[in-house]
Amino acid sequence: MRYTRLNSLRNRFAPFSRVTRGALAGQFSRPMQACLALLAALALDTGLPSQANAQNSAVLVLDYSGSMWSQISGASKIVVARDMAKTLIEEYEGKLNLGVLTFGSKKANACDDIDALRPVGPIDLKTYAQALDGAKPKGSAPVAASLTAANAMFKGSGAHSIIMIVDGPDNCKADPCAAARTLKQKSPEAIVHLIAFDAQAGEKYQELSCVPEETGGVFATAINEGELELHLRRAFQLAAAGAGAGPLSGSAGAPFASDLARTPASPPVFTSNEPGTLSMAAVMSGGGQPLISGIIWRVFEGRVQDDGSYRLIATHREARPNITMRPGEYLINASYGRANITKRLTIWPGKTQQDIFNLNAGGLRLYATLAKQPLLSEQTLAFEVYSEETDQFGNRRKVIANAKSGVVMRLNSGTYRIHSVYGNSNALIEADVTVEPGKLTEATVDHQAGKVMFKLVQKPGGEALADTIWNIYSGDGALVKKSGGAFPSHVLAAGTYQLKVEHGGREIGANFSVEPGDKKQVEVVMP
Repeated sequence: MRYTRLNSLRNRFAPFSRVTRGALAGQFSRPMQACLALLAALALDTGLPSQANAQNSAVLVLDYSGSMWSQISGASKIVVARDMAKTLIEEYEGKLNLGVLTFGSKKANACDDIDALRPVGPIDLKTYAQALDGAKPKGSAPVAASLTAANAMFKGSGAHSIIMIVDGPDNCKADPCAAARTLKQKSPEAIVHLIAFDAQAGEKYQELSCVPEETGGVFATAINEGELELHLRRAFQLAAAGAGAGPLSGSAGAPFASDLARTPASPPVFTSNEPGTLSMAAVMSGGGQPLISGIIWRVFEGRVQDDGSYRLIATHREARPNITMRPGEYLINASYGRANITKRLTIWPGKTQQDIFNLNAGGLRLYATLAKQPLLSEQTLAFEVYSEETDQFGNRRKVIANAKSGVVMRLNSGTYRIHSVYGNSNALIEADVTVEPGKLTEATVDHQAGKVMFKLVQKPGGEALADTIWNIYSGDGALVKKSGGAFPSHVLAAGTYQLKVEHGGREIGANFSVEPGDKKQVEVVMP
């Protein structure tokens, strides 16, 4: 299998701007806003000193694995987490010594991909922000190894904290719980606070709760931007004070704010059964114009069924539907090509509501060439699009199969792995490409391959012999293709090859080579 860089990659800018945090906050329903405001007030009333001890130090560990490109509240998780981190870093400039460490930002699939972006020291917002902006999510999630690396960044004794934002468990076959126990034995003064940031944060994230428990820190799950801000602010407050998990001020024994956030909210109580109306529109990116066609809306009951699924109630294909429904909670999915977003919304009795769904999506159009010559209408050319992130076994999720050259594919923003396959043997190219919100990304891959037809003859220029088996091997002896017939034809990657031809109980050997753009015939003469 061969790898190549993209031959060309160019972005066409559409008149869209990235989603702002303010716009995202406006997408929460009023009850959720009120709840978050109450939680924020509780979190701020911690009883901690108003002026943080400048001697206390912390390391912020940010998850830059490939899955951080997935969406939450209409924006990529990495964008939300990075912007929130920069906000808190700015607030604690001069109040906390801070280091920044990321994992998964340099390699597509490597469990040693851990990078200390900034050493522990006084905060300088500009350099910290530049370091965070310069890293891009790519690979794996070595959570346990990152704990050890973060603790090694501290020098000297004294209280120090590690603040982690992750969007999933360790996928490098390591044990974060054991790493946390070892860390605490070596550094009794260390405290780890961990926030699991994902819209589907549930039981699978509870396995990470042992990390703060082993070290006396706080564990929290955040399913949206508001909850992330709440928990991250709380973690910074504790780190600045050199404190671990403790009761909130004036309420000994009360649950932490993170526990309140994790407690399932009671369903809203309605005083009337009068239907409400919901008007919806979708945009490709923040500030963009509403889409006028091609959008599909699916409405699900907000209550999960016994089998873990949600019941589909209705499907709408109007670009801007007005839906009248009885009061209640619903899950609404908007899809545009392969780009989609799901929101949980509450319909209130007798009210008309409006909501804009930000798909945070872009377009991808792929082309291929053969030795710099177009392959636009070649039927033996196909593209496959895979997610960049891999599971614990190194497998990628196929997003689009048999994509055609020159056709625009609508995808959520993020990085994707492209497979370009020409022919049915070894002419395969892999490349990574990034789709940005509101932009059309066009990429061209150049195949270094050629077309070869084979024939076995009794004398030079003679008639091809039927009932022939062709075994094609690469220069290092690996079988590339096996076929039969008088005139087999294959597309082969440029290189040297060995032939073993079987006919009438005999085996004939031969060597040949392929140059980029070749259209040639290889004739083998019977000895």
